[in-house]
Amino acid sequence: MERLETIRGSGVLLMEVVSDLLDLSQAEAGRLALRTGRFEINELCRDVCRLFSARVQRQGISPRMELAIEGPLWVYTDGARLRQVLINLVGNALKFTQKGSVTLRCEATNEQNYARVYFTVLDTGPGIPADKLARLFEPYYRGDDARVQSVVGTGLGLPISQSLVELLGGSLEVKSVLGRGTEFFFDLHLRAAEPPDPGSAR
Repeated sequence: MERLETIRGSGVLLMEVVSDLLDLSQAEAGRLALRTGRFEINELCRDVCRLFSARVQRQGISPRMELAIEGPLWVYTDGARLRQVLINLVGNALKFTQKGSVTLRCEATNEQNYARVYFTVLDTGPGIPADKLARLFEPYYRGDDARVQSVVGTGLGLPISQSLVELLGGSLEVKSVLGRGTEFFFDLHLRAAEPPDPGSAR
């Protein structure tokens, strides 16, 4: 049984590597395209947290949500790509946080027919030295800290997330304090959408 689980885990990791490589190559070639549809922001954030809550029970740390948006907020965006960014950021934070918390925060302000939506992922991990922050978005960069090198990953999640956020119309930024944690954040200017009729497709 243990051998089967190892094989399964290796297969999942290999699929993630292949997927990351394809996304990165498309981003570098300018071939990543958006598929815009109608999505509800609060539910999208809940989906991301539910995904990780089921996966990190044994770790003792679950992603928390701070949704400062009253009621459903429907917008036009590529929900799949936005979800991919949030999954990358939350998953990355959980990898490096041994105790404390990982928080996905979402806020929004209305601007006529648009909404400015602010996303933040905060963790209480070890933090990142200032001289390493500038290189975080380089492909394959994993730093030289033993704590970083021991974490399984491709080193492609952050550069892919940066490319996707830029494609969505934002800019992914980071700030960190050693011993206190790291914060990734970006905001998007999204066209507001009407809620779907009950029973209709989005």
